[in-house]
Amino acid sequence: MIAVAERVAGWPSAVAMLPAMPDWGLLAASLGGLWLTLWRGRWRFAGVPLVVLGLATGLMSRTPDILISKDGRLLAVKSRDGLLVLSSRRIGRFQGSFWLRRAGQAVSPDWPAKAGNAEIPMRCDTLGCIYRARGHIVALVRDPRALGEDCAKATAIVATIPARRGCSATGLVIDRFDLWRKGAHALTLLPGRIKVDTVRAHQGERPWTRRPESTMRKRAGPRRFGRRRSGQR
Repeated sequence: MIAVAERVAGWPSAVAMLPAMPDWGLLAASLGGLWLTLWRGRWRFAGVPLVVLGLATGLMSRTPDILISKDGRLLAVKSRDGLLVLSSRRIGRFQGSFWLRRAGQAVSPDWPAKAGNAEIPMRCDTLGCIYRARGHIVALVRDPRALGEDCAKATAIVATIPARRGCSATGLVIDRFDLWRKGAHALTLLPGRIKVDTVRAHQGERPWTRRPESTMRKRAGPRRFGRRRSGQR
């Protein structure tokens, strides 16, 4: 068995990277597999279509157009051919590799330089980047000097700095405080709207979920109360 496994693993394309299937696809494949293995008789083959459907959902799943890490140091955008492009290969290596695996990728294309890239609908400069897709203009802001111009023309702002006060007229604003409160964000650009998913929304309100306020109190440490003794300054 070990020899057969080693031989098969050495064949070309023995291992393939596939996108992660959605939850309902995993449920369908599991129910179909249980139906196929637990029952006897020909009617147990009725579970095969469920297994095939569940496995096919991985090919039909859609990767978000923009991903932002909790600290805002790592970004990812989707290229024209559907590949995720990481903003850095050194910062956030674990999270970046996790994003790529869920998208069915082994490596990331190069992040576009200031001149831009024909395969990625985005232009960058020293202050940030402008990403265009499906009629949306998303500004990826890293410098406060870019807020004035980007907020006037962008339909959404993703900033690693505080940007709420400077972009009050923009429809969607995700700044550093949103990342701190809600964790990593995923943006899916749809015709006429933008779907936003956050880590906090998937965690929900549970007794064991750590809130940002409690984390900040722990970092700040306990406060000391009481009067000073005489002679102390």
